[in-house]
Amino acid sequence: DLPLNDRLSPAALLSALRSAGEPRLQGASVRWQCDVQGVEVLCNRDTLVGALLNLIENALQASVGAPRLKVHLYRRDETVRVCISDCGKGIDAETLGRLGEPFFTTRTTGTGLGLAVAKAVARAHQGDLQLRSRPGLGTCALMSLPLIPATHKPE
Repeated sequence: DLPLNDRLSPAALLSALRSAGEPRLQGASVRWQCDVQGVEVLCNRDTLVGALLNLIENALQASVGAPRLKVHLYRRDETVRVCISDCGKGIDAETLGRLGEPFFTTRTTGTGLGLAVAKAVARAHQGDLQLRSRPGLGTCALMSLPLIPATHKPE
């Protein structure tokens, strides 16, 4: 079992992801947006950031021309949604249904494990991972994670 010893605000998660992703995102245009405050995510920071980096990597590789990505955190009921969207060519429904199966990949050098790992990490955080795609318009990887009330630390 994955120990969930870190409490991060969604803004802190976004910022950790941003610094971890920076080296790979040279030349890409990325919009970082966080619309959640006053709550936290109970997580294993390094594992979670690693899984989200996998999703960013996928989005980069799906991009045609100069990559344009958006990383958006927003709240839906008691969850925070981390949406990583690209403007790539999108994925057809049949392929979409198989993505996340270990060793199924659409890339010549891929193992197909990036998404499988990201799904497993989402589940270890009592969350889930969905992919939504519109051929011709791009794909959004959407990880949902449960929220907990923020702890008020004395100043």
